[in-house]
Amino acid sequence: MEDIPDLAVEVKGVTLVKDSIALFPDAETIRGRKHLRELLMLKEKGCRAAVFFVAQRGDATSFSPNSANDPRFSVALSEAKEGGVEIYAFSSNVTLTEIWILREIPVNL
Repeated sequence: MEDIPDLAVEVKGVTLVKDSIALFPDAETIRGRKHLRELLMLKEKGCRAAVFFVAQRGDATSFSPNSANDPRFSVALSEAKEGGVEIYAFSSNVTLTEIWILREIPVNL
């Protein structure tokens, strides 16, 4: 029998913020779509699966997929959510020596 973890988490660093909206990706991401498909496959096998988007800026007040830069990633994220993958987003502060989460922010698909 295949070994399935209890929980699988993918963390995506978000550097692009426009009008207080954290946007991912900032360029086409084949690898990002692959990670979402892998999370969805794990979820289908009974694993709890989640993706965390961490905006590396404190001025982000919400998160959205960046359809203008990679519409296929936006579709893959919606499919993952429909399949039960949990989606979370956070704003954070970053310095040269540390990063810390400020707050959870809404996800708008």
